[in-house]
Amino acid sequence: MGLRYSKFNIVNTFDGKFCSMYNTRNAKHLIFNLEDLLLDSSDLHNDSRIEKLPLSIQNELKKQGFILDTQIDEIAELKKSCLQQLEKSCSGLYLTILPTLQCNFYCNYCYEDLTHPNKFMQAATIDNLCKFVEAKLVSGVITF
Repeated sequence: MGLRYSKFNIVNTFDGKFCSMYNTRNAKHLIFNLEDLLLDSSDLHNDSRIEKLPLSIQNELKKQGFILDTQIDEIAELKKSCLQQLEKSCSGLYLTILPTLQCNFYCNYCYEDLTHPNKFMQAATIDNLCKFVEAKLVSGVITF
């Protein structure tokens, strides 16, 4: 079983001898004196160098969530956690309705396929959406 760094780590080196490591998922922050630990800054963000770290450092980084077993899917865990929190914190039905794909923001992280031939929601989809919401209203899942 191998180890890898968390996808949520941010590593910065300053003054040539200190390294700051922050995990955006769990809000943990560590500062290392690279000279005292005889480390290179690349040791703290290169998966292939994890095994070169002293065992005490490996254990602390694992305990704090900075390194993980390779089989752990952080994104899947985060999605699951978010869905569980959503289910706990609210009741009802939440929908995100995208009636058109004609957004002109062109955000670099957008997952929408802007080349899709159907740029607008089809009439059948609108009818089905209305029926779905009506059924949820009748069943009491959502109220106004």
